[in-house]
Amino acid sequence: MSRRISVTFFQRFPGRSCYSLERVFEAIRDALPPDINWRVSIARHHGASPCSIFLNTAEAMARQGDVNHITGDILYVALGLSGPRTLLTIPDCRSMVRLSGLRRTVFKALWLSLPVKHCARVVAISEFTRREICALLRLSPSRVSVVPVPVLQEFQYLPQDFRTAYPRILQIGTGQNKNLHRVAAALEGVSCELAVVGKLDANDIAILNRYNVRFSNVCDVPDQEMPGLYAKADLVVFASVYEGFGLPIIEAQATGRAVVTSRIGPMPEVAGGGACMVDPFDIRSIRNGILQVIQERQVREELVVKGLQNVRRFRPEVIAEQYAELYRELARQ
Repeated sequence: MSRRISVTFFQRFPGRSCYSLERVFEAIRDALPPDINWRVSIARHHGASPCSIFLNTAEAMARQGDVNHITGDILYVALGLSGPRTLLTIPDCRSMVRLSGLRRTVFKALWLSLPVKHCARVVAISEFTRREICALLRLSPSRVSVVPVPVLQEFQYLPQDFRTAYPRILQIGTGQNKNLHRVAAALEGVSCELAVVGKLDANDIAILNRYNVRFSNVCDVPDQEMPGLYAKADLVVFASVYEGFGLPIIEAQATGRAVVTSRIGPMPEVAGGGACMVDPFDIRSIRNGILQVIQERQVREELVVKGLQNVRRFRPEVIAEQYAELYRELARQ
């Protein structure tokens, strides 16, 4: 009988993000094989103040397992853990693009450089993110493994007739990287409803109205309601300009919806040929991609079939086994 390994998952103070790694790793843990015993250690102190960083790190020291796995955001607690048995999952490097000056220097040191130097293994959630990490920290690719994000079991195939005359287009996210303003411009004159998930500010609404886009909006959607939003859509547009992974792509594919997404970053590797690829910086390209899916039934149906095939590699049990192998490797060491 194989040795049982205890793994402690270190997670940040709970947030409200619909697409957080906390939700993802809950599914991974539930699918782990029986030789992996796990528990979760949640940081009790919110924010990035020196006091919160110190207290979270000190508390983490007392909660270690045979293997320690830090699942994003509080990577700094690695400095209080046993390095040879610690694993980091880094979802993206977006903060290094967004921040500048002293804040960028401090973030790079405490959230990336020092934790990565201290730990035994780093995991990126896409090949794109691995390349970013290696370039930023001058790491050998052999130090960084790629383990993707799973699609949750709640997202199941739900076929429906495509409403060609007036399709419902689902847009996930309203952050600057989600590219809502170019999507709005691309939809000018297109007979459709744009269903936007995420908080819209006054400028977002003004842009949508400028291009006469008929839209609906919901925000702070409970996790259990997200599959229903995909099911009510005819297609999903995810023309993001930056992602570490792109979870809405595989959620849409699992539900049986055609996807229009960006041909940059990790989106092509995630989509696996099951999406219409567009240039997210080119309004005409976004528009042409959306119109092709609406107007060409054969293209649309082929995308759905390829999408359903693609999501098989993102099932939780597949991802859980990849992590289990890493835990066994660290435990042996």
